[in-house]
Amino acid sequence: MKIQDEDVLLADHKLEHQEIVKENICIEGKNKDGIVNFFGTLHYNLLSKLAVFEMHGFEQISKPQVC
Repeated sequence: MKIQDEDVLLADHKLEHQEIVKENICIEGKNKDGIVNFFGTLHYNLLSKLAVFEMHGFEQISKPQVC
């Protein structure tokens, strides 16, 4: 799994003084059938370092068929 722009979210110094952060993110997963993208909101507690992902939707992108 890969969270797009994860490094940008974690490097944001404006968030250092907030206990709870809420960001819209996309999580990308790959398997033998292609790519799956999960769209939703990440609720992250900076003090306890716990996160919850609230999914709003997803899309599956199939691999192209080779003939």
